[in-house]
Amino acid sequence: MGRWWVVANIPYFAENGKVATADVYALKPNGRIDNVFVYRKSFDEPEKRMQAEARIYPNTGNNHWQVRFWGGLVRSQLLILEVSPDYRWALLGNPDRSLAWVFARDPIMSDAELAQLTEKFKAYGYNPALLKRVPQAPDQMPASN
Repeated sequence: MGRWWVVANIPYFAENGKVATADVYALKPNGRIDNVFVYRKSFDEPEKRMQAEARIYPNTGNNHWQVRFWGGLVRSQLLILEVSPDYRWALLGNPDRSLAWVFARDPIMSDAELAQLTEKFKAYGYNPALLKRVPQAPDQMPASN
């Protein structure tokens, strides 16, 4: 639970072009999970939020979730592939391997560590070349032409 910064991803439509993104998770009394996606469209704009709710599929070791957005109109599945022993980072994906995320407790991660984590996706059947860094600070923005 808590805030996990999105350090890199294979983005879907709601993530494209966003910066300073994170997912914030909170366990609800009914066992479901509040899942709030926070983001900015640019660093000089205020933080925005997209509310979702997640539930954990039974007998999956808490590693397979269903996330529902907009009251259940949009549903997706989330797989927790690997979490570091000290909970500093996590690798997430989806069953068809079209989406993936590198989450971290700290928004800033070195290029070397990100490269190591990105390579780990190969072992899970994902194409690591599709993962792109999500800018968490203005100095991480790609150079414009």
